[in-house]
Amino acid sequence: MMKTPKKISAGEKKLVRLWVDKAQNAATLKRVLCVWYRIKGHKAEEIHEMLGWSVGQIQKIQSEFLRTGECVFMKPGKGGRRNQYLSSVGETAFINSLRDKKTGIIFLKISEIKIRFASAAKIKEDSVAASTIYRLLERHGYKSVQLNDGRRVFNN
Repeated sequence: MMKTPKKISAGEKKLVRLWVDKAQNAATLKRVLCVWYRIKGHKAEEIHEMLGWSVGQIQKIQSEFLRTGECVFMKPGKGGRRNQYLSSVGETAFINSLRDKKTGIIFLKISEIKIRFASAAKIKEDSVAASTIYRLLERHGYKSVQLNDGRRVFNN
């Protein structure tokens, strides 16, 4: 037997409407819309079609809203600079330490850069993925270039 969904009060409806306008990023807006569409009478399956999230995730957010209120909208998103190994200034200094002084090109292999990065960030060497290094170099404008002799360098 299915439970009857809990009703959302008029005060909560006004609160959600305010959050629709004040959401500052896509992740927050999607969480708000999960609840907003329920207020408008849509089922979780319909919201799934609109937002592209799983039905379970939508139900979880709606349930959490009913238990805790607007706190569900204030959760930080995944990723971003809050999970950084080095600050922006630290990254720039690290990149500058890798560059050849005359040409500005980085002549090191990814494995060598990983070792130096782990040392600079004071983390275990095997916890740094190659993709982390590629993204770091890309953020600072470096492109990977394959040389004729098979070596790979990073040019700015």
